[in-house]
Amino acid sequence: MSFLDFFKNRIGIKNKRDFRFLLLLYFWIIIIIYIYMIPFFWLKENSKFEVETEIKKSSIPGAGNGRFSLEDIKEGTLIRKLKFINIKDYITNSKLNKNTDINYFIIFNDYYDLNLLVEYFKSFKLLDEEEIKTKIAWFMGYIDNKLCIQSHSSYYNHSNEYNIKRIVDNEYLYHYANRDIEKNSELFIDYNDYIMPDYFFDWCRDNNIHGILSFL
Repeated sequence: MSFLDFFKNRIGIKNKRDFRFLLLLYFWIIIIIYIYMIPFFWLKENSKFEVETEIKKSSIPGAGNGRFSLEDIKEGTLIRKLKFINIKDYITNSKLNKNTDINYFIIFNDYYDLNLLVEYFKSFKLLDEEEIKTKIAWFMGYIDNKLCIQSHSSYYNHSNEYNIKRIVDNEYLYHYANRDIEKNSELFIDYNDYIMPDYFFDWCRDNNIHGILSFL
């Protein structure tokens, strides 16, 4: 008796069609679990917003995807909350699968910290180095004199008519609606206050990539 025949008998499957279906089901379950565990911020669509939202094509031509509200939002409503964490602690927690459901703002202190995240993402052997670096450059932010990136991307695009304001309180960053927002509206923040440090521009130049401010 072959191993496959033994396995089929053990789980009570009598025909090949059911067996193939079960194998395919197991395969996709494993893939979904693996993708869920990968810390690629641009794949984390469930970003624990305090209001109902969805990601779809941005209303800004050429901007890719954006985040849209699925409900009416009143001015002053809390949209999202994120906790600051340094890159080394974030990588340690991720490797231990610890607190992976928390929305983090990952802090970088220098040029070499950026490469730490690149090397960590490379360890999953799913993307090449160039694509990883491009994603990092595009999703970078600058909050409270800190260069940082979200562990679960918000997918906010920039607009001078932004409807989300940011407030820092100790170790947390809060996003609030700065005016009433109608259902199905895109959520925007202001990139103009992103005063990026020189080492970020050096890193982008050395890797021949454009940073987030190129979208202004």
